[in-house]
Amino acid sequence: MMMLHPSVAVGAAFVVLAAAQPASAAAVHRQDSSGATLPHAQGPAAAKCTRWHDVLTAINCGDLLNVNELTMDEFMQMNPSVGPECEGVAVGKSYCVDDGTVTRSTATPASAPSKTKRSDNGINTPRPIQPDMVPNCDAFYLVKRGERCVDVAAVNRISVEHLTTWNRAAGPDCTGLWGDTWACVSVVGHEPPAQGFPSPVQRGIAMNCNRFRLVQQGQTCIDVAAADNVSLDNFLAWNPAAGGRECGSLWAHYYACTGVSGG
Repeated sequence: MMMLHPSVAVGAAFVVLAAAQPASAAAVHRQDSSGATLPHAQGPAAAKCTRWHDVLTAINCGDLLNVNELTMDEFMQMNPSVGPECEGVAVGKSYCVDDGTVTRSTATPASAPSKTKRSDNGINTPRPIQPDMVPNCDAFYLVKRGERCVDVAAVNRISVEHLTTWNRAAGPDCTGLWGDTWACVSVVGHEPPAQGFPSPVQRGIAMNCNRFRLVQQGQTCIDVAAADNVSLDNFLAWNPAAGGRECGSLWAHYYACTGVSGG
């Protein structure tokens, strides 16, 4: 029986759990290409397949990638019928998980954030990763199911714009970020601010923010700015997602920036 080995993120650090979840949710059966027991796509990709994954029960696409140590791009290349959002994975079918071209390696997550090295390209990349990740990523974070982009960004002290730039398939509104999949949270040359951010924060918060206030239900931008004696103009500049002078997008129970270093 195949066992899944999940990883979790603690702050900006990652921990690989020694305990494993039962594989019943994954329902993994592997056999050679001539012995696939369930219906599967035909064509050149299937003809080269040397190992299959039989989906016997419902499975999250991220879990399917994780248990087979595949990236989304690798899986889609071998199974073009699944579609760009992996929406074609269905119970009762077999999917190719090895065509002889996949090289599997186990990443060893380390300190926060992890920047472990390997000899070929200098960067040890975990699997699976977000689709269309930038090639110069040097730190990774395992996105948990249900996590929002603002949460991932805040934990790793980056902006949502950074997150969507480095994980391009996430989209500008960050609706395409996969759960149970590693995201890029730093690139070569990027230096995070020394001050850690609380969580959650809204999109686009000033990266040099060094003072925060938790917005209470019913508060306006003027209320929050006045509480820390800052001008409305500065507050809106540091919190662009608040929605300008109308302040129609300031979210309660999120931290707003009320001070910046050097400002």
